[in-house]
Amino acid sequence: EDHRHGIVHCQITRADQLEKIAKMHLHVYAQSIFLDYDNHIVEERVGKELASTSYSWKTLMNNGVSVSNGTDCPVELPDALACMRALSQEQRCATTSARTAGSEIHRTGLDSYTIRSAEASFEENVKGQIAEGMMADFVVLGQNPFEVDESTIKDIPVCRTYLGGELVYEA
Repeated sequence: EDHRHGIVHCQITRADQLEKIAKMHLHVYAQSIFLDYDNHIVEERVGKELASTSYSWKTLMNNGVSVSNGTDCPVELPDALACMRALSQEQRCATTSARTAGSEIHRTGLDSYTIRSAEASFEENVKGQIAEGMMADFVVLGQNPFEVDESTIKDIPVCRTYLGGELVYEA
């Protein structure tokens, strides 16, 4: 029953498809970095009506759909902070029907890269959050992403990276 079948990218969607994705309990494997380019051309390519229901990952989340996020590397750079900034942009762009603001946006982005990505790979019992018994893969950032303007999230320096609780990178 917990099949976790899903849709990769899930960019151009109609309202009825968004409803069906939720009804079927599908997982969405999103790459929000696509908004950096696509947001400028989507309406021209698919029309205003279809654009209005496209890139609606937050709408899906609000309807109970698990949406994980990735960088789409090697097609895009492996820059998760830039992707989180793009996801924040998704909440504000004209093609999104459900919008939110402030730290909730940042939390949504962080959750899509951590908790939801672990869930997508059936690993939510071993990774995806900092808690006892988890793998302890995490980064230490130079600024709090919940306290900066969304446009600057991508510029936050990574100070340290830990894998399995072991320091593997230090700036």
